[in-house]
Amino acid sequence: DMRYAGQWRTISVPGPAPFVSVEDSIRAFEEAHLREYNYMREGAALEIFRLNLTAIGVTPKAELKRYQVSDKRCSPHSQREVVFDDVDQAITTPVYVRNDLTAGMQIRGPCIVEQLDSTVLVPPDATMDVDEWLNIRISV
Repeated sequence: DMRYAGQWRTISVPGPAPFVSVEDSIRAFEEAHLREYNYMREGAALEIFRLNLTAIGVTPKAELKRYQVSDKRCSPHSQREVVFDDVDQAITTPVYVRNDLTAGMQIRGPCIVEQLDSTVLVPPDATMDVDEWLNIRISV
């Protein structure tokens, strides 16, 4: 980002790669300033206000923890009456706590899974599976 000395506003100017001289950046700034403000102050002092860098590289893929699949069962924490579309009356629906679910669990809907930041609703006749990364997958 560059500006004329004493100016408040800056203009972002892309720099060449590799950067070997400031002359190309000065010319780019003057052209951009002329385009933006319709004037240029030839020979005026310039300030490089900020240097921004964008880098692109290859990083190793994150290794997410895989959990052991088990046939452990989980009991509902509570239950509540829920009205679903296409059903005439409320259905008593089990409520599970997300932290109680383990990899390999399969629960047939309807059910509710509660956690601090979200609620998952599994409709009647759908199936919820918990995979080895503890993702909830719903099959309708």
